[in-house]
Amino acid sequence: MNHSEQAHTHAWKKYYQYIKSSIRTNPVLSFISVYLPALIHLLPPLERLYRYCYQLLVKPEQVDVLFALSSTDKISRFNGIYNAIKDAGMRVAIVDRKDRYRDALKYVFWPCDRETPKELLLIDKYAHWLADKYQPRIVLIVENAGLFPCVMRKHINAKGGLLINQAHGVGFMGVSHSCIDADYTFVFGQSTIDGLKNNHARIGATTAVITGSPFINADVKSESKKISLSEQTGPVIIAAQYIPAWENLETAVLASRDIISTFIRRNPQRDFVIKPHPLGNIDIWDEIITNNAHVTLTDERNINQVLTGSSLLLHMSSNASIEAGVIGVPSIAVDPFDCSRHLFHDRYLYKVADINELERDVQQVFNDYTAHQQRAHQHADYLVGYRYGTNARTASYLKTLLSNDFLEGEKINESSYFHNN
Repeated sequence: MNHSEQAHTHAWKKYYQYIKSSIRTNPVLSFISVYLPALIHLLPPLERLYRYCYQLLVKPEQVDVLFALSSTDKISRFNGIYNAIKDAGMRVAIVDRKDRYRDALKYVFWPCDRETPKELLLIDKYAHWLADKYQPRIVLIVENAGLFPCVMRKHINAKGGLLINQAHGVGFMGVSHSCIDADYTFVFGQSTIDGLKNNHARIGATTAVITGSPFINADVKSESKKISLSEQTGPVIIAAQYIPAWENLETAVLASRDIISTFIRRNPQRDFVIKPHPLGNIDIWDEIITNNAHVTLTDERNINQVLTGSSLLLHMSSNASIEAGVIGVPSIAVDPFDCSRHLFHDRYLYKVADINELERDVQQVFNDYTAHQQRAHQHADYLVGYRYGTNARTASYLKTLLSNDFLEGEKINESSYFHNN
């Protein structure tokens, strides 16, 4: 493939400078991931000899698409896309974080750029090794941003291939979404494109192509099954938020929980169902579950099953509002710290900061429920360009690229600040 006009522009250097103060490793990991590769890197002939011998003994796998995942848990979440790629007749391989650790001794001796900072040597070696071992024409990743994607792009572009970032949410804000360095980014809908344009800390460039969400009933065909109007008497669903190890976000989640808990206590006539986040800890809801008979905890992992028959969704900053909108369930973001900006909730629905606002807006929803169902649909359509068929659509787009064709999309360029630095 000849994509020289999309050649990598070393965005990873800028991104590394942007976030290097936040890079932290413990002494053991520092030795394994930084100092050992740096020591080996002082001996370029050894790296070249190792690469020559490895390639002599190990035949490249030569796949069409390499699915490179940043964590093991994402494999099950993206099985639909993986199977659609295989069903479309493409040769596909998949690697994840477990493979990255297991194969470390195979690529720690691999060559990489002499200019690579020692903190990135292992990442650079891994990306180069993947490009040589699998010789993929397309590398498909699932990351908000980060150093691996743009380092991987450097190596795959050098071999005439493409790096594609498959979005796993609609986020666009903050440091974790600053580096958008990929040949193409498959996004859920127009909201992400608008958000990326408004994020002035953009490093690198990409072409955004709307594919829809791979998590929303991708195999539903019948239009009559897509929209199920909920009764106002149905339970209120609480989408419990994931709490990463960030103190400020934990404060926001707990503040949201306190507002929702107060609302639950004031409305004993309504049933509430708490849906845990797949990666979250439900302990923060123990007290409200234990002391209120009208509150239950569900172990159903499929959010669509939980939402069917419900009347309202409450959350702080959850993609569940998209699934709710698809089937016509209104949602309210209980978000005193404005963590849900990426969901554009106040464009069609409500975002509240305290119990008084929540009670007011819940009343407005039920006073004109049909109108709010339509607004929920509008919300979902803005965030997700296609409600169904994402897996097959993604596979079709990959086939188009493998045939040396291009996809129509919206170019998202590096912001002027980083372009001039």
